[in-house]
Amino acid sequence: MEQWFLKREKGTKMCRKNKLIAYLIITVLLILGVWISIGGFPMIVTRNDFRNLQNNTTDPIVINPIIEYDLSKGSMEIVLIMSADDIVDLPIGMSKRRVLYCDDKKTMKKLQHLFSFEKLGGDMATVESELLVFYNDTMVYSTNIVLEDNHIGIQNEDFGYGRAINPTELKDIFVKFKPYRKMVLFY
Repeated sequence: MEQWFLKREKGTKMCRKNKLIAYLIITVLLILGVWISIGGFPMIVTRNDFRNLQNNTTDPIVINPIIEYDLSKGSMEIVLIMSADDIVDLPIGMSKRRVLYCDDKKTMKKLQHLFSFEKLGGDMATVESELLVFYNDTMVYSTNIVLEDNHIGIQNEDFGYGRAINPTELKDIFVKFKPYRKMVLFY
């Protein structure tokens, strides 16, 4: 009789342990599901050894840092990493996510020709969002970006602040960017 009671007690402990593990797994999955749905992913892992290539433009006032990459010989992908404050100000029609990207060749060709900025020098208050350009899976350009309905600009330490020459056309291209759905972004 005692053996039956001990077996039952042992089985009850196993059952409780299995239930606890199941509850923990379900809780973790629910938290991850909510995090993914509000744009919490990807985790962003950066390296410190990247330096922008120098802008090869001859115009001292207008720059286009991505025009030199030959899209007939390679592929380009652009990733936007938006700060939490900037997500609210994204242009109408743009996905309100932390990380957006585009790798469509036709869109990249359009963007490449419209990505011209007038150098204004100095610094815009605090520009926290980033634009990363990858050519053949290698990051070739990185800059901070302001992306709002009525204003687009880039800022980096090489030339200061630059205002978009054609913000309406650029906005129409950035609206086509899609949420980045991978778990980790390495750059």
